[in-house]
Amino acid sequence: MLNGYGALERLFNQPRDAWTHELDLRPSTERWSPLTHIHADLTVPADVDAAELEWDASPAVGVHRKRIERNGDEVARLTGIIRYAPGSAFPAYVHGGVEEYLALDLAFSDANGDHETGVYVRNGIDTEHAPFTRDGCAIRVKLWWITEN
Repeated sequence: MLNGYGALERLFNQPRDAWTHELDLRPSTERWSPLTHIHADLTVPADVDAAELEWDASPAVGVHRKRIERNGDEVARLTGIIRYAPGSAFPAYVHGGVEEYLALDLAFSDANGDHETGVYVRNGIDTEHAPFTRDGCAIRVKLWWITEN
């Protein structure tokens, strides 16, 4: 525990039972602005305290992210923490690069099943899925870190 919070509570800057109910669920077009190059130079070490980062809305309603590392616009190499409000989802999409994620809290789901806390998943190039959550969840994600090029 740090500052009276467990690791996830510190990351979310509030008790775990509160974050699934207090998200701003306005459509992302009302408040989203791209942050395109964050620790993008892989030759330079990065040390990031994710608890200090702000949550940004994603293109999907109810899905917010903390961008730890990013190189590009919406479709980009990215490392981040993603939090889904209960019942939120992304529409189906195809991966142009490898995506990997680790379920940090509760279940993250897609057509392949429910991926509970601690489960690691890797989706290969040209695979498709439509991620969602029933109860809300948090994942650590790495996108587009391997492409065909």
